[in-house]
Amino acid sequence: VGITEALEKAPARGDVVIFRNDAIANLLPKDFLSKYISRKQLVGFIKGYSEWTVMHLSATEAAGRGVYLTYDVRTVQPDDFSKSAQVFENQGYGESKVANMLPQGTTYVVDQPVASMESLLEARRKNLDARSSLNKWNNVCSQLARSTGTDPVKWAMEIDIKEVAKVQWKGEEVVLIRPAKPLVSHNVRYNPHRGFVNTLFGEGFAIANDSHAACIGNWLIMGSEDAVKHFLASEVKQKLHYWPAKGVKAIVLADDCQLTWTRSELRFDVYRTY
Repeated sequence: VGITEALEKAPARGDVVIFRNDAIANLLPKDFLSKYISRKQLVGFIKGYSEWTVMHLSATEAAGRGVYLTYDVRTVQPDDFSKSAQVFENQGYGESKVANMLPQGTTYVVDQPVASMESLLEARRKNLDARSSLNKWNNVCSQLARSTGTDPVKWAMEIDIKEVAKVQWKGEEVVLIRPAKPLVSHNVRYNPHRGFVNTLFGEGFAIANDSHAACIGNWLIMGSEDAVKHFLASEVKQKLHYWPAKGVKAIVLADDCQLTWTRSELRFDVYRTY
């Protein structure tokens, strides 16, 4: 897969940026998303996502003292599962409902609706196998099963996870799980499924402390005891510029930028002040 394939995905006119993902360390600003993810993790994810990325400035929208710039994003990768883009490409689209749960002051969200937990895990295994990491992942799952008494893969299949999200606000963080059917509600208590979310869905959903959990409505919330309590006590919800609900693969919101993958587009929005 080379530059020729990337050029074929670029529009004939307009402002276009094409870059090889392996060179991303030389292109990203040093402080980009540094409050939410380490540079090593971010660079590693982008390198492992696809071979090439094509970004086309498709729209601008004045707002307040600045402007929203919208880029159409296209990626180029092999047909095998050596790049994680194939994990997403092979997934269907789902509903994103986490927007109704975001507390005021939310600064970072990673949201992944799940069309089929079975097909997601199958694609994830293929990607891990292509990167010679499947045995390590299987061992981690086995260790979690022994330490918690519950197999994480069987647990995810049984509750039929339909959405997973990581949320950060005001210096705190939680992960949220939305199963197909509501679980039995409970207040904050010790989390019997520690380590499950980042093992099943990847390090993008890892949080520093998932020692406690609560279940309310359609959501299972995991985090530190204080974080879960504060999340449940947040009555004022975050106002969002743009957040689709249906036909969604993934959404990442961070400060003044947002990556949104829906049935109709993969777009990157960034807000710039005048």
